[in-house]
Amino acid sequence: MRKIVTSVVLLFCMIALYGQKYTPYIIITKKGERIECLAEMKKDFITYRLGPKTEKVKLYSNEVKYAASVEGDSIMLFSGIPVYTSLSQTSPTNVGWVRFLTDPRVEPVSIYVYYSTFLGQVQENYGCYRQGDEYGQNLIASNTFKAKYKETISKYFSDCPSLVEYINGDDFRLLNLTGQVKYDDFKNVVQEYNQCEDKK
Repeated sequence: MRKIVTSVVLLFCMIALYGQKYTPYIIITKKGERIECLAEMKKDFITYRLGPKTEKVKLYSNEVKYAASVEGDSIMLFSGIPVYTSLSQTSPTNVGWVRFLTDPRVEPVSIYVYYSTFLGQVQENYGCYRQGDEYGQNLIASNTFKAKYKETISKYFSDCPSLVEYINGDDFRLLNLTGQVKYDDFKNVVQEYNQCEDKK
C-alpha cells in the first residue's frame, strides 16, 4: 500500500512538473535547432508534432537545451541538462528533465527543481545552474546531512566572500527542523549571489 501511495504522489508531482498532453512548446536542441510545436513531455523524453496531423517525433532529454511550455502568459522552462547530485560526484547524472524556477538565460546562477524518490519517499531536489555550464549542481536535497549543508553552499558560492561569510554565520538557516530546504531562503541566497558586489 505504501508503494502505491508513493507512486501516486510521484505521479502527481510529475504531472505538475512536466505538464499536460500536447501543449504548445518551443524547443531549442543542443545542436541549436529551434522547433515551435505541439509537444507532450514524459519523464526523460519529449514527443512533438509540427501540426495536428504531422508525424510524431521523439527527442530524449539529453538532446534538449531548453523546452519552453507556452500557454497564454504562462511559460514553464525545462532542460535536459545532466546534474551533479553531490559535490563529491565525479560525473553528472541524467535525471530526465529539470524545471527552472528562475530564468537561466538572464541570471548568472539560476535555480531548478526535479522530483525523485529516496527510500520510498518523494523528494524535491533543488540545485543551481551557472550560465555557460553544461550541467547543474544540486546543493540541497532532503537527504543532505545537516552538518554539511553550509560547507556545500559555501563551496559553490566561494567567489562571493560577503555571501560566504553570511552563510557561515550563526544567523544563517536554510533547512527546517526536518532537514528540508526552505525554498524562499534558498532563492534569497541565489539572488544575493547574482547581485554580489565583491565577486572575485
